[in-house]
Amino acid sequence: MKNFFKISLGKAKSRVFYELEGSFYKTYATRGKIQYLSCTVKKCQCKARIVDGEIFQRTNFEKHTHERQELRFEYEIAFEKLKNMVLEENRPIRQIYNSVVRKLSARASVKLAWTRVRRHLQRLRHDQMPACSDLETLVNLLETDDAVFNKFGKVHELDFYHGSIGNNFMIFANLELVGELSHEVDFYCDGTFNVTPFRTHQLFIIMAELFHKPRPIVYILMTGRTSQAYDAVFSHVRDAILSFDGKKRVPRSAIADFESGIKKSLKNVWPEISILGCNFHYCQALRRKAMSLQGLSTKINNKYKKHGFILKMYMRLSFLPIDRLEAGHEALKKYIHSNPGGTDRIFRR
Repeated sequence: MKNFFKISLGKAKSRVFYELEGSFYKTYATRGKIQYLSCTVKKCQCKARIVDGEIFQRTNFEKHTHERQELRFEYEIAFEKLKNMVLEENRPIRQIYNSVVRKLSARASVKLAWTRVRRHLQRLRHDQMPACSDLETLVNLLETDDAVFNKFGKVHELDFYHGSIGNNFMIFANLELVGELSHEVDFYCDGTFNVTPFRTHQLFIIMAELFHKPRPIVYILMTGRTSQAYDAVFSHVRDAILSFDGKKRVPRSAIADFESGIKKSLKNVWPEISILGCNFHYCQALRRKAMSLQGLSTKINNKYKKHGFILKMYMRLSFLPIDRLEAGHEALKKYIHSNPGGTDRIFRR
C-alpha cells in the first residue's frame, strides 16, 4: 500500500490522473471495485491498480523509462485552473494569467507562456457571450441581463458599456483612463472595419494623449458614417464621458483622416478645436493613388528605385514648414522633369 494523489483536470474520466513518486497513471479498465492503471507515457510499461479507491498497488515491477513528470502536471494543473478562472471571473484575461503564473516554477511558467495560451483563453471568454444576430439584440442583452452586463459591460468594476444611440450606435469607454486626463485633451480619431460584428459599418476609436502616448479611451460601433451620426457620437462623448466625474475636459486638438464628416462634427461639437491631418493617412492616400495609375504601380511593385524614391519624396512634403511647402513642391517637380524614363509623364497624372 502506498500513498497516492488524485488529480482531476476536468469532468471527463480521461482527465483524472493518479500520482505516485513523481509518475502519473490513468485508468484503462475498471472491474468491480478495482481500477487498472497504466503510466501516462505511452512507451512506459509500468502498470498499477487501485482497490476500493484507497489501496494503490503496483501490478508489475518494470522501471519507468522516462524522467519524473512533476513539470508536466504542474503545467496541466495550472492551465486547468487558468481556464476555470477565465470562465468564472470578470477580470482581464492577462491579469488572471499573471496571477496564476507568478506561483509556478520557472520551467512551468515558460511552458505556460502567454503566447501559447492567449488565443485559447480569449476564445473561452468569447464563447461565453450569448449569440447575437444584430446590434439591437446586443444592446438589449447588455441593458436587460445583469449577468451579461457584469461580465462584458464592465472593466475593473467601472462601467465599460455606456449606452446606445437609437440602436444604431453602441458606445464603450474606459473610465479609468478618462479619469487620468487633464483639462485639455489631444484627440486621435480613426475607424477600423475588419473587426466589426453583425451589420455594423465600423468600429470608431477615439484615443487621447496620456502619459506621453495616445491611448484608446472610447470605442463606438457605428452603422453609418454620416455627419449626423458623428454629431450624435461626439455630443455623447462630450456630455456623458469626458465629464463623467464632474470634471470638465475639452479637446484642444484632434488628428483624424480626411473624412469630411469627422472634421465637420468635431467643429460642431467643439468650435474651438484645432483639427490636424494624419500623416499616416496622407501617405496611404498617396500610395493608393500611385498604385491605381497604370504604369506606375507596375514599376513600384517591381522595385524600380527611381519611382519608389520619388513617391517617398511626395510623402515627405508633409514634414516641410508651411511657408516652404510650395517651394518644396516646385523643387520636386523640377527633379522629376530632369529625370528621364517616363517619370515626368507618369507623376504628372
